[in-house]
This record gives sequence, structure tokens and C-alpha cells, in this order.
Amino acid sequence: EGTLLTQPDDFRVTINNNLLQVRALTSADMGTYTCQADENGLSNSDTIYVKVKTRPAITLAEVIRIGEGDDAMLTCKVTANPEATISWRRSGQIVQETSKYSIDNSGNGVSVLTVSAVDQGQDTGDYSCYGTNEIGETHAEIELVVVAACEVMETPQDETIAYQGSVTVSCTVNNCPTASWTWRKDGRLIAFDNYRTINKGDSIELKSMVPSDGGVYQCTIDSNNNLNKQSNHSATIKDRGTSYDLQVP
Repeated sequence: EGTLLTQPDDFRVTINNNLLQVRALTSADMGTYTCQADENGLSNSDTIYVKVKTRPAITLAEVIRIGEGDDAMLTCKVTANPEATISWRRSGQIVQETSKYSIDNSGNGVSVLTVSAVDQGQDTGDYSCYGTNEIGETHAEIELVVVAACEVMETPQDETIAYQGSVTVSCTVNNCPTASWTWRKDGRLIAFDNYRTINKGDSIELKSMVPSDGGVYQCTIDSNNNLNKQSNHSATIKDRGTSYDLQVP
């Protein structure tokens, strides 16, 4: 490739006058080699292209987490020369295209297996990507982890609160061990003082209520499982003379 070869320290390469020997070829050795002879002011050269055939090498994530009901896209990258044929297997069986599975072998050594509307009981498990060419076959596995969807168990309910009274607004969930809650009033984050406004995570307690406490209270539930799932729920506190009505729109 235009680079002058001299006797390198690499034990794989030997130069002996008109003989160049490269042992244990790798893909990095592929390219055009030129032999040039000079004598009495005359020069002559010839070139040869060395093509190195390589066993498939696979790049594949080890684990992918997907929320139940979503589509999972498993991407496999295979580098090989000559180009490899890519296939997918599960439990030793070749994955065929169905309403559940679709395979996109768009070229450039990339294959994407899409598992539609994943089910925790049916689709959780290991999937194998295989790359095959005339040199050999290689495979790698990826684990599909299907995370159960968060289930909202309790949302704000209609209530009537007496003047200077108290109320608890709740947003409880199930199947969300790492869930977090964000609370807002009229679209703004609530600054809890732990006296009149107390944050208990999945609920807030409002005490000694006055007219300025009226407004729309909203909780946002984040499942915190790397799936960016959120659920929003709100309640409205309205001033009705000496009492406050808590309503769910």
C-alpha cells in the first residue's frame, strides 16, 4: 500500500532478497504488495494483491432489557472475508420469519432480529447469532430480559377537605421495585417543607390547607428500569368557601 517494507521485529515477516514471507496471516495483512528491482539505473516492478480469508467475528450485546409489550430489536454485526451468511437461533432451532419474528439482513454484515410485542413468559431467554462462511462458523448469544410492565394500583380520588384540614394524595404501583415519583403543583415541582407538605415517595401529605393550596397536583411515576417508562396522574383541589374539593379530572 505504498509503505516500504524492511526487516521488521515482527517474527511473522521475513524478507530474504526476492522472497517475502508472512506467517499467520490476519486481516491487517490484506492489501497490495509491490516487488521492485533496481540494477544499473534500470528499474522494474510487479504487484500482487493478497486477499486474506477470515473466520466470522461477531459483535453482539450480552443483554437487552425491554418492557413487556414493546418490540425488541437484537442487532448482530458480523465481520468476515468472504462475507458471512447470518442466521439466528433460539433453543438450538433456526428462527424463521413469522408474525412474532422479523429479520432484516440489510447488508454490511448487519442483521437485526425483531421480536414483536414481547411477552415475559414466552420471549425471555437467550438468542444466538451465527455467522458462517467457507472458513468456518462463529456464534454469540444475547439475553433478552423482558421487564414486567408497571401496574398503577392507586391514583388520586375525589375528596372534600375542611379548611385547615389535611389530605393524602397517592400514586402507588406494583411490579416496579425501582420506581421513583416526581410531584408537581400547577406544573411546577413542589418544594416540600416536611411540615405542611410532606413527600412520602408514592404519596404526599398536605396539612393545614389554605386557599393558596388550591390547584392541580400531578405525580409522574418513572419505572427507572432503563426503559424510560412514565405514567402521569393528577388531582385538582378547588376552593369551595371553607372547604376544598379534591377531584380527579
